[in-house]
Amino acid sequence: MDPAAVQRVGSTSPEAREAREAREAREARLEWVDYAKGIGIVLVVFGHVWGGLVHTGIYISPATFRFVDSFIYSFHMPLFFFLSGLFIERSASREASGFITSKLRTIVYPYVLWSILQGAAQTVLSGVANHKASLLEIVTALPIKPFAHFWFLYALFFCSIMYLVLYKAGLRRWAIVVLGGIFYATTDLFGLGSWDGGYMLRKNFLYLAAGAVASKALCENGPRLRTSGLIMSAIGCFSLLLVEAQTHLAGTITLAQPIIAGLGITGTLAMAFIGSRSGRHGLMTYLGAASLPIYLAHVLGSAAARVALQKIAHINTLWVHLLAGVVLGIAFPVGLHWAAEKLRMPYLFTLPSAPRRKVRTQAVTAQGPVQKP
Repeated sequence: MDPAAVQRVGSTSPEAREAREAREAREARLEWVDYAKGIGIVLVVFGHVWGGLVHTGIYISPATFRFVDSFIYSFHMPLFFFLSGLFIERSASREASGFITSKLRTIVYPYVLWSILQGAAQTVLSGVANHKASLLEIVTALPIKPFAHFWFLYALFFCSIMYLVLYKAGLRRWAIVVLGGIFYATTDLFGLGSWDGGYMLRKNFLYLAAGAVASKALCENGPRLRTSGLIMSAIGCFSLLLVEAQTHLAGTITLAQPIIAGLGITGTLAMAFIGSRSGRHGLMTYLGAASLPIYLAHVLGSAAARVALQKIAHINTLWVHLLAGVVLGIAFPVGLHWAAEKLRMPYLFTLPSAPRRKVRTQAVTAQGPVQKP
């Protein structure tokens, strides 16, 4: 039989089709996760630009500011903890030393490096920056008090370590998420001294644990959900969030806030499932894949846009500042990330893992073992 024909027959066999479908499912999972991260990181940049405009003298009515601010901050950071939880159990199943080393490279290293870089920039440019900073004070406080928006990395590290400890202790996912709920409920009952991490851990661990619980169901069934149902879910969830942002009926109730965040997370995931299967998801998934560099460096890009518009061009139009701040807040980190890859500077955003040593094996022959390089 013709070899080409054999290959064609093999490619349509049940085994080949099953392998292809499994590969496509894996790719779809990565795409919807990155799409959700893309939505989240755009909201992060917009939220910081929006909040920064308060200090510029550009007028925004208090009601409008509070509405937009409440909508974004009700769920966009819980979303990132939830997405981080999707794969936390897989990582925690490894050796504890490998898990901790990985988190030191990918979370602690950029936390320290970029706190110093942004702190230095704000110290040097204190005359035009919205917030004054002292680099010495920032650096000395980093172990107990995170600087600026880098609090997320600080909290994510301690949430990850907490999950590892509970997982290695033999607790199941549901037990861990129940503990997360208890942590959250007791946040305002007692403090942990001057350590900001204790508050951040108890406020956000619940979302990471919830991501671990939902991981299997979302990864297996999410990409196959009907588009019509996803559209209705997104509309319903975000409609309720808009009502809450306007009325603040539940915003003052501590235990209601995870429910509000859950609505935003559900709506975002529905949008991610829809977008990742639409064939027009390239930009959003790309932004999601680059969410760490964007998160680390977006403030520098947005601040440059604000200074250029106000101090040089003397433009104080709200929509111009919003558009320029968001675009440059995304474009600057993306360009920096691209340049770092081209120039082979991996240390700018994460600490690369040490290259594995090649293992020398022995080939046994009639004359005895022969070393192979």
